[in-house]
Amino acid sequence: MDTFEDAPLDATGLHPVAVVGGIAAVLPFLLTIYTSSGGTRIDFVALGGAAVAAVCAIVLLVLLLQNKAARVPSAVAAAVILTLAVVHGVRGYSSDPSTETTTTTTTTTTAYTVRETPRKNAAPKSCKEDPGACEIACDEGNVSACSDLGVVYLNDGNEDRARALFSSACDGDHALGCSNLGAILERSKAPTDRKRARELFKAACLEKIGMACSNYGRALVRGIGGEVDLQGGVEAFDNACKLGERLGCVDQASFLAEGKGVDKADQQEARLLFLKGFPDTKDTQGPFDASATAQERKHFAAQSILDTLVCERGDSRGCNRLAILLWNGRGVPQDKAKARELAGKACDAKNRFGCWNSTYYALLEETTPDALKKAARAFHGHCTKEELKSCDRVVEELYGLKKLPAALLAGRAACEQGAPSACEVVAIMQFAGEATPKDIGGALETMTRACDLGLPSGCKNIAVLHDKGTGTPRDVAKANTLFSQACDMGNGQACRVMGFRYRDGSDGLKKDVAKAKGAFERACKAGEKLACEQLK
Repeated sequence: MDTFEDAPLDATGLHPVAVVGGIAAVLPFLLTIYTSSGGTRIDFVALGGAAVAAVCAIVLLVLLLQNKAARVPSAVAAAVILTLAVVHGVRGYSSDPSTETTTTTTTTTTAYTVRETPRKNAAPKSCKEDPGACEIACDEGNVSACSDLGVVYLNDGNEDRARALFSSACDGDHALGCSNLGAILERSKAPTDRKRARELFKAACLEKIGMACSNYGRALVRGIGGEVDLQGGVEAFDNACKLGERLGCVDQASFLAEGKGVDKADQQEARLLFLKGFPDTKDTQGPFDASATAQERKHFAAQSILDTLVCERGDSRGCNRLAILLWNGRGVPQDKAKARELAGKACDAKNRFGCWNSTYYALLEETTPDALKKAARAFHGHCTKEELKSCDRVVEELYGLKKLPAALLAGRAACEQGAPSACEVVAIMQFAGEATPKDIGGALETMTRACDLGLPSGCKNIAVLHDKGTGTPRDVAKANTLFSQACDMGNGQACRVMGFRYRDGSDGLKKDVAKAKGAFERACKAGEKLACEQLK
């Protein structure tokens, strides 16, 4: 068997040791296996290649001295291999660029990975999966990596680091990086610079960054960083939409539907743009959220188109919200029949708000006894413990609108379920004989229930009945107790009555200046002007 020293030369005249050393010297340029920690990066391939190459160079020199290797080729090979060994030695154990301190923060990356050397003009495939690689690429001048890495830091809540990375990308004329920097400057928790943000959006939009056009449009229509420019904003939205930014299509559609920033409103074109913004026919959450935004901005025409889209896609939430718009004639011509139909459709889909509205509309619109009784039965079911305040408001509204039969039936249903204001309305109607025969005793009983359910005005009303002996024997002592109870619950009228009685020592109460003052103060705080005058 041949010994190492006696091995034959290869076809090029190089000794095999030179070939091995050459491979060891070249391999680190093609492959990197590293770890970063404590500010130092250790490249295992570079260090290993350097060691093997150095050994091979030394062995080759020994062979040359012993005349066992071709002199010129081997001498050149030894020199090259030894030089590369030194280079890899330096590269293999050096400072980690991913841990250098910026003006905002210091980031230390600890990772083990196998990767190709990052190309100068492209970011690594996923900065989220391999932030360490992106740190290196960004430090080497890859502005795409800086921008992508900024997004990762921003999503992780490190806004300062993200701002620095976006700024680096933007300084390198990376349009998306400028757009991202603008977003931070506009909405940052740190000091903002909305004027510059607007300028960055405009510049990035000119570079055909769709998101930047969308942001620029919003800055224009809202007057962020400068004057309001509705027409310019709609044009920016149009550019964003044409560049494939769906949010731009949605914003453009909203203004087109309202006729703002354009020559005239165009509902059909707006619908087409909304469909372009939300192309997935199974997507209802996107248009539903956009509808909520339109509602906040009072863009009711846009909201009606979006709610129609949501309803058509089978989401009862859209049907219910569209019903409300139709009932009130907001953004669409008023159509109460269609509103009731859509609310009923939402209710059939187990949407409790749809059921609420369907019942409410029936109570407002129906006139026949049977239809009203049916609506009242449904209303009774809606008046759960969690919905009692809503039930009170409905009954009060019905009574205020003089829908007396509906108010009486709905009030009784809600009162039975424990809605105190509904009980009060029913008691008032019983006392006055509205939509029911006059019944003082029944009124007293129903008003007592309102008081027992914690309604201050209910307790005050019963006190008045006992004080005057209306529907019950006069009982001043009981009246005073109820007035005091109502006052303690915050009823200003009751406090005012107690104040005068303590001041004058009348109606079964002894004169007490301190108590009178206290009652007047509470009444005044509740808005009783007469009580306030007693404190002067």
